[in-house]
Amino acid sequence: MANDIVESSVQQKPTHSDTRHVVLQLAGAYDQTIPKWWSPRRDAFLREFWPTEPILASAIYSIAARNSAFGWDLEGLSDDVLWAQRLLQSADFGGGWQQLVTKTTIDTLTQDAGAAWEIIRPSKVTIDGITLPAVKQYYENNEGVEWFALHPDGKIPLRDRDYKLFDSPLDPPIGIAHLDIGKVQRTGDPETPAIYTDVDGKRHAMKWWQILLFSDMPSPIEEMNGVGVSACSRIFRHAHTLQSLSVYKDEKLSGQFTRAVHITNADPGLIQDQISQAHENAINVGLQRYSQPVIASTFDPGATPTIATIDLASMPDGFEESTTLEWYVSVLALALGVDYGFLAPLPGKGLGTASQSETMARQSRGKSSRLFMDTTSNALNFRGILPASVRFKYIERDTQQEQQEETVKKLRAETRTIMIKSGEISPQIARQIASDDGDLNEKYLNAMGEQNLTPGVEVGGDDSLVAREIVNDAAAENSLLLATEPLGETAPPETTKTTEIATASLRKARTFDKKAIKARYNYLFPTGTLAQKVTNAARKAIGKKQEEENPLSDALTTYYDELLNLAESANEELITQSVFEDALLTLSGLTLLAIFELGYSDSSYNNVETKLSPLITNLINANADAIPGFAGAIYSGNYVDRGVALERRVALWRDSASAAYPIGQVSNPSREDQRYEFVMGPTSDHCEDCARLDGQVHTASEWQANSKYLPRSRDLACSGFRCLCTLEETNDAISGNF
Repeated sequence: MANDIVESSVQQKPTHSDTRHVVLQLAGAYDQTIPKWWSPRRDAFLREFWPTEPILASAIYSIAARNSAFGWDLEGLSDDVLWAQRLLQSADFGGGWQQLVTKTTIDTLTQDAGAAWEIIRPSKVTIDGITLPAVKQYYENNEGVEWFALHPDGKIPLRDRDYKLFDSPLDPPIGIAHLDIGKVQRTGDPETPAIYTDVDGKRHAMKWWQILLFSDMPSPIEEMNGVGVSACSRIFRHAHTLQSLSVYKDEKLSGQFTRAVHITNADPGLIQDQISQAHENAINVGLQRYSQPVIASTFDPGATPTIATIDLASMPDGFEESTTLEWYVSVLALALGVDYGFLAPLPGKGLGTASQSETMARQSRGKSSRLFMDTTSNALNFRGILPASVRFKYIERDTQQEQQEETVKKLRAETRTIMIKSGEISPQIARQIASDDGDLNEKYLNAMGEQNLTPGVEVGGDDSLVAREIVNDAAAENSLLLATEPLGETAPPETTKTTEIATASLRKARTFDKKAIKARYNYLFPTGTLAQKVTNAARKAIGKKQEEENPLSDALTTYYDELLNLAESANEELITQSVFEDALLTLSGLTLLAIFELGYSDSSYNNVETKLSPLITNLINANADAIPGFAGAIYSGNYVDRGVALERRVALWRDSASAAYPIGQVSNPSREDQRYEFVMGPTSDHCEDCARLDGQVHTASEWQANSKYLPRSRDLACSGFRCLCTLEETNDAISGNF
């Protein structure tokens, strides 16, 4: 287990000298009344109850074992796939994916509040204007923890400093861990959806990029904040009844109490003596559970002994245990979303039992198992855990379904053959139809020199479209290369070529036009109502709180630090050029968008398309176009022995990003009549454009129409480099001439 995962987690993990012993008090749960839905007390009651009912506990185990045993695949760029595999296999602090899924399943099935994952991202802290990695150190004898900043010159204690820890949704996770849902309070706030209380009683506000919440059958009541009705909650009454029967049987059929009352005319003392003698004989021969029947006789040989017995250790009249169990398992299967045969053998041996089992098994694949697969795969693919270039998918193999699909394909192929022979279509059109039907992979069309005349995209609910396009493009282009280029001894392996093509395909598809940026926003903003909250989160991630004195300066400083770390990694060849370009594309694009939002500064406009003017899209495109040149200079060795030169190049990128701020200022339609004054920055020299514009006052709409004269614009005589000029709000009269 990596130490940095523990250090960045909100959970306090004990050291070897600080082991916490927890004893769950489970006895006696059956004789309590379950609290009404919903309250934390109800979940606490259910958590104590379910292990005490053996059939329910076994059913939950079966579901948890099934979910954790599902196979899965990752596809995408090779480096990203390996990274994602390590992330999942080391989940839950090294316990692994199976342990994470088992805990998640148990919580989901037994807790109305559901289950929770902590998404652990690297901790950071800003001190003295510098953003550094942060780690925490545990002290022995349970004396608490202390945070440190990791500076190149050594660890800096934060105990006596004014600091604030944070992590960023732009950073990839370093770990995924289960959170005890009993310590998680749902808030209903999309930005801070939960509050977690650790074992020391400290409360942690969990941001949307730090936690994932799951629930079984979530309530549509808004005030419930996603709390559901768990399987254990749905089955409780039946489980409680069966548990009561088990206790009843146990107490009636075992234990030291009177099992029967015998009424007889024989001498009671004689019978009691015979019982005592029989008990001693049983002990002498080693009998513990079973004893021989007691044989007693009367003193009067002519007497006729009589006896009447009242049985106190039998079940009630009319009780059918098998029927009770069958109905209980049926209700349990309904509550858990599985078929009866998954939990227990089907009752009876009548004709058709086997086909009934197969039918119900197929139906069960669309219930709890399908729901679990879709829920977890969507969380991994679309909630910022795995890179967009990686697709997580469960492995499902249904031979019967595959056989049916192959039969349908054969029928379609025979139909196309008849149509070709009749002259209705040509073989080329038949191949197009086969491609449209999914019977012929498009890469084979390319290999035959044909083009898909009806291109389209079909994507499932758990698919990552970006990853699929990367893999498909790579496979198709690689297929063409293999078909047209002879592979000699020096030719690269097929896998290497595929990866290179996939990376090239990703770079080739880069575009930051309006639609692409809107798609990026839609990816970050799951619903329109979350737009402003996620925007605020992005601001905090790259800068400081909005109420601070200069959030733009802090944002640019953070951008510089992040970009310098990335560039130094590239300069030391710790990452490949394609990885550097992809990371810089995302980092610069999202930074420009967030800085644009800072300038836009109006929470009443959540429509992304309204915000995105051509000015910001052009700026982002210009940055994207400059990425290959920057990367080429680094990987050509231009900065190997020139660290200062690299820092200056990064500083130019930082300064150019600040141009997004005035663009945001003049792009807000609700403030188009707001007047802004051009104010020269505190630099010793100014270009002729900035000197001429200094002091001019125009409305936002006028500045937007003459955007080439905005501060830090690349169209200024100084090209915006090192420009510190700004637009300041004013009530002065309009003055000056563009």
